Amino acid sequence: HSKTRLFCFPDTAGITSYVPKITQNVTFGNLSYSSFLLDQPLCIFNENINDDIWLVVATGSAKPTLTTAELSEPVDQSLRKSYYHTLRATGRDYPCQISSSAVAILAVGSQNCSGISYCNAKLKSNESYWVKFVVLGEYVAETQWSNQIITKEYKNFTPNSVPPNTDGMIALTIILGVLLAILLICLIIALLIGSKDICWHRTFDSRNLISWDMGRGSLQAIHNSKDHIYM
Repeated sequence: HSKTRLFCFPDTAGITSYVPKITQNVTFGNLSYSSFLLDQPLCIFNENINDDIWLVVATGSAKPTLTTAELSEPVDQSLRKSYYHTLRATGRDYPCQISSSAVAILAVGSQNCSGISYCNAKLKSNESYWVKFVVLGEYVAETQWSNQIITKEYKNFTPNSVPPNTDGMIALTIILGVLLAILLICLIIALLIGSKDICWHRTFDSRNLISWDMGRGSLQAIHNSKDHIYM
């Protein structure tokens, strides 16, 4: 049986005091140019196990002006507004106890949206975002906004922008040097094999050899039985 552990938060007094945060439970990947990872709001919605819990993602320009009325109506990211609702869940999806081997995180910006309603769309590079959780049920409740989250800047490296003498270039130079050495060895072997036909000791039948008689102005056969000829 897997062990369970109880998560207790210093601000469990209520939903309205909870502040979403980027997780520190992973060593890398908690913030990229198109996504970030949040801690799951465990033991926050234990009184709302049947209510819908949404994550609202807002850009910097939208966050100060959003009202409770706007937050209480789910908005699809396909509407191209400066905020949207995503990662729909229920209160029971954020329990107080989970397996000790589990990592309780939410990946914001992890989907390529194609016909997906309320898609968890990839985020823009080098953009400011704020997030909060809202409860949409018999009544509307909401957490605090997170601190500002700025995605990393995406840099499209070109050949001119790649610094020289990198490890990749050194490895490529070594590989090309080895291939050139192998090619040179193969060329030398081919030349040695081909030269056998030049220096080979051959024996010819004299009947196949003729000479030009300068005095008679005619062709005569060479009468030696066999001649050894080196070419």
